[in-house]
Amino acid sequence: MHVHRYATGIVMSLLVLRCAPRASRTEGTVVVRGRVVDATSSKPIRGARITDADVTTAASADSLGVFTLRTQRPEEGRFHLLVRAIGYKPGVVDTALVADSIQDLGTISLQQDQVHLDDLIVNSPSRKPH
Repeated sequence: MHVHRYATGIVMSLLVLRCAPRASRTEGTVVVRGRVVDATSSKPIRGARITDADVTTAASADSLGVFTLRTQRPEEGRFHLLVRAIGYKPGVVDTALVADSIQDLGTISLQQDQVHLDDLIVNSPSRKPH
């Protein structure tokens, strides 16, 4: 009797697995690649930070400006990425997904931005001569 219940349980489990909906192409991870460069000089921007719209995953550009970001495949079928680097205006990448699991964005150009700092006053304690 225990064997019959066990066998019935296995058959039911297999039926549930067989009838379960399969993962769609919108599920899973995708690899996003690209290169970040200065818009004026076309020189690579080392250390540029690339984040997805939810800021759940991020990547940094290497010395050649190249980055690889592994992230969840968006349900809406579009990527919304933010690209930032010190001294540059933020860049936004909004592009449709391809069917592959690898998305190559090509070259992303960032415009230089002037950084203005407020005055900095440095105080140090005075020392008495010995």
